[in-house]
Amino acid sequence: MPTVELKYYKVPYYYIALIFICPTIMIYFTNTLYLFILLYFILRGYLIPIIKSKGISMFVKYPIMLIVIPIVGLLIDIAKIIGILWGVKKYHIRM
Repeated sequence: MPTVELKYYKVPYYYIALIFICPTIMIYFTNTLYLFILLYFILRGYLIPIIKSKGISMFVKYPIMLIVIPIVGLLIDIAKIIGILWGVKKYHIRM
């Protein structure tokens, strides 16, 4: 069951809103594009994994993770967005 079908679970709709809001902001404020990308890679690639793993030991033990983790985070986010859009199409648009 896609998360879109869960009653009272609004997170997928927040993602959809961000899909439209972020590019719109970046079009109007082109100088923020690089800042947005940098913040995304720092947060998604390093801060969130450090917080979830409760430390930087994984980066010390496996230095290659400094390169791999941001790529994996990006792929997870892309897959999540595709899944949410697919769920919206299936649940709300019903073709």
